[in-house]
Amino acid sequence: MKILNLFKIIFSYRKYCFHVIFFEIFYFFKGYKNININILNHEKFTDNIPCSYFFLFKIKKFLLKTKIKSMIDLGCGGGRSIYFLNKDLKIKYYGLEYHEGIYNSCKNLFNLDENVKILNEDFMSLNFLEFNCDCFFINDPLRNKNDFDKLIQNILKFKNNNSQIAYFILVNVDKDKREILKSCKLIEFLQIATKGYYIYSNGK
Repeated sequence: MKILNLFKIIFSYRKYCFHVIFFEIFYFFKGYKNININILNHEKFTDNIPCSYFFLFKIKKFLLKTKIKSMIDLGCGGGRSIYFLNKDLKIKYYGLEYHEGIYNSCKNLFNLDENVKILNEDFMSLNFLEFNCDCFFINDPLRNKNDFDKLIQNILKFKNNNSQIAYFILVNVDKDKREILKSCKLIEFLQIATKGYYIYSNGK
């Protein structure tokens, strides 16, 4: 079942599916083996679908040119994104995962990484704002647009009130949900049919 879901996801990238397959195979043989797919059927949170290495490779190239000091992955799943970025971008990472079983697996992945902290929390509580991160990685974790809007509005309010610049990395977030960031600057994006990544900043 997991293999079938994986192939469905890969071929949804259409003409880029061979790029996606290449990067998945390449990083698999480099030891990057965290490809967990979890169908949660949760009323508030989406299924745990990991970000493709193709996207992560491009996102990492962008982040290496920035001066961010910390990142939080809201709905980090098995920790694939943090694990990948942490190989070359040694900053402070936080991962929030609501599902206890997935959280336990993710936490074990980073037992030896002092710069990575994984928490079993509902990020809609907004407790993560106390970490005051520079960058927010969001791989479409919320089913409802209103919940997504509330999340982004609260982050922007916190950052703008404190005159702080923040980056938002949205992965596979649809156009309707991205509308909440229309006041921010779209710095970089790659859109492939219904897939894509989008990097925004509240800086002018």
